[in-house]
Amino acid sequence: MKVTLEFTKKVLGNFADVFPLPTKHVNGERLVMMWFSVLEEFYIADVNDACKRLMRTLKRFPYPADVVEEIGKAAEEAKEANAQA
Repeated sequence: MKVTLEFTKKVLGNFADVFPLPTKHVNGERLVMMWFSVLEEFYIADVNDACKRLMRTLKRFPYPADVVEEIGKAAEEAKEANAQA
């Protein structure tokens, strides 16, 4: 299943529980829509896994590009693992 608007809200809420939300993002709906426009092409499971990985490594509120980059890293790691198998 692809990323939905509701899932995007959940992801941002989870990050906001851990990291301070940047003060320039007073308009939460605008922030959600920006993130959704970047993540809507991905599958929920991939975004969820990427977010879990980022929670372990980031020290600041993430950018959508952080999530996309983490999805790419995971795909590359899976490809390498399959090649070695």
